[in-house]
Amino acid sequence: MSPRAARLASFALLLGACSRVSEVLTPIPDRLDAGTGGALDATAPDAEPDATAPDAAPDAPLGEPGMLTTSSVDVGFAHSCATLRGVLYCWGDNARGQLGVGDNSARTLPTRVGALTDWEQAAAGSAHSCARRSDGSVYCFGANDIGQLGLAGSEQRLVPATVALPDAVSAIVSEVNHVCAIAINGALVCWGENLEGEIGQGDGPPFISQFAPTAVGTERDWTAVDTGQGDTCGLRGGGQLYCWGRNTSSQLGLGDGGPEQTRTPTRVGDATYSRIHAGQDHTCGIRTDGSLDCWGLNTYGFLGLGDRAARTSPTQVGSKRDWLEISLAVFHTCAVDAAQHLYCWGRNVEGQLGLGDTEDRLSPTLVAGEGFVQVAVGQFHTCALKADDSVWCTGADDSGQLGLGDTERRNSFSRVTFP
Repeated sequence: MSPRAARLASFALLLGACSRVSEVLTPIPDRLDAGTGGALDATAPDAEPDATAPDAAPDAPLGEPGMLTTSSVDVGFAHSCATLRGVLYCWGDNARGQLGVGDNSARTLPTRVGALTDWEQAAAGSAHSCARRSDGSVYCFGANDIGQLGLAGSEQRLVPATVALPDAVSAIVSEVNHVCAIAINGALVCWGENLEGEIGQGDGPPFISQFAPTAVGTERDWTAVDTGQGDTCGLRGGGQLYCWGRNTSSQLGLGDGGPEQTRTPTRVGDATYSRIHAGQDHTCGIRTDGSLDCWGLNTYGFLGLGDRAARTSPTQVGSKRDWLEISLAVFHTCAVDAAQHLYCWGRNVEGQLGLGDTEDRLSPTLVAGEGFVQVAVGQFHTCALKADDSVWCTGADDSGQLGLGDTERRNSFSRVTFP
């Protein structure tokens, strides 16, 4: 084992001895400074009335399950959102307005957000959410103390507010406190927390957070991006992998002796990837040949390599070469293969692996059921979308983030009922 990997392994053992209380992420102090260099004008009004008024109009018919391809699901730390055939729903913790329903009250059942029927993708952060409409416009709501909504000021928004972007976007992602979006012309734009250089601006102290959406470089060949806690990874051109931000756990995959932080996109190896997902201390990517690589910290076996040893560079997980989707956050990882089977591994203290128990897994473990097409991993819960547009969730439920009408945790996937 290399010296750096040995140090990471020792750190992993130390973490493993900590209680769940220490697992909960420490909130980052509010900062009210806003970056201006190279930033776009984000002084945009809140969304038009029909986008912000909850249940302002009768529900539109959702159509037959599985007939449209605009459904998606995503989860934050303790809330979840889904777009089902054009309608946006959110549920769970709402202390910062991250459900977008006009108040700060938690919901234990999916609650419709506004009256629009052309939502295509939801992106849930730690205490905020964003969503993309079919015309490529983006709306955000919830906490905004670090500029994670991409709006002027730092006030929270209780309903969706329009984000001023230079172009329509084809994808939007958020994991913790920063957001990135890929424009239809291939440009990459990010905003929010920038303490670790996760916005990719190559800036120096005082490391100002970007309240306004800001372009990452001048390249226009970005095809995918994902945000972690203090780090970001993206794919360019033919699938070349670039990562930037915090690297204290080798989550950027730059190898033994790599820097602890890089504030501009940095090429990772020479492999090509079709999917990438960043978490708190680890990252995974699906190669263009269908194989799966993971790297970074491995405290609870969330790299899926059969052990708890850290890896400083991309390392292949098993021998399967038919992986299609991957999701991870803090302590566990889940992935979907070409047969629409779901596998999960890592920490399972709240039943977030959906395997019927609370035992950790060190390698990919098959979840009961079939027809899975997407999975979204949160801090202690997981939700998955099936081909018939049904949503299933498991794990912690103290804020109602499973959407099952109560606050009781589950250790197997249960179907969420929508209005």
